[in-house]
Amino acid sequence: MAGAAICVALFASGALTRPPADAAPRPPRHREFIDAYRRSRTATYLVQSQFRRVMKTGAELTSAREVVQRRPDRVTRAFGGVTGRLHDHLVNCTAVPGGEYTCTEGSAVTVGFDEEVDKEVANLEGYFVGARPLYRATQRDDGCFELTLDFPYPDPPYGRSALFCFDAATGAIVRLERHLDLADESVVATYVTGTVTDADFALDEDQEFAAKASQPGGPATTAPPFDPCRSLARPDPVLCPTASAPAAAPAGSVPGSVPGSVPG
Repeated sequence: MAGAAICVALFASGALTRPPADAAPRPPRHREFIDAYRRSRTATYLVQSQFRRVMKTGAELTSAREVVQRRPDRVTRAFGGVTGRLHDHLVNCTAVPGGEYTCTEGSAVTVGFDEEVDKEVANLEGYFVGARPLYRATQRDDGCFELTLDFPYPDPPYGRSALFCFDAATGAIVRLERHLDLADESVVATYVTGTVTDADFALDEDQEFAAKASQPGGPATTAPPFDPCRSLARPDPVLCPTASAPAAAPAGSVPGSVPGSVPG
């Protein structure tokens, strides 16, 4: 019922539209989608948004989210912590339950920025090519791209379907939805700017970005902080774009493992 309510709300708000029964199929637009995605990974912007995951059980997980990007630096603030790439080092800031907020700097990033983006985009493009592509990408009248699962596959990275909307001015992703078997997810921008300063990359703790969890009929409570890009066996592509594009299974292969994917 919770999942149905979310779908109804999305249709009512215009976030998702149902084409008329006699409407002609939209032509594939995976090349345009790939180009827009590449731009989103190389542009300069600051985006504040709201992340929401609604489980089929009715349980919810929410968090304010902020992405600051100015190549080659990119940091994401969400779930009570900050992760990303800064000054060619990986950074991870978090607080264990009942503990202090700490930041650690990882080893130097050995892969160049352009090489990192090229690899990510090439893997993502693998979802749409070949004799049996994993997804079909089409473009709506408002410019957003819809991804539809076109090949049965266990735990597909963008679920049964997904929606990507890009800001025309900055190239940033301003709306992203995933519709999974067990949950629906959305990241919806509330503020976007193409002006980024050094201060925007500060790693200080900010409780505004703490996660909130709730069960059906219960109040929202602060969820323990965690790093979804490192704490999960398979990083969440909504929150961790650089980990979201394992190569698609080759044509004729038996679904089960994805070559080049993150373990899990």
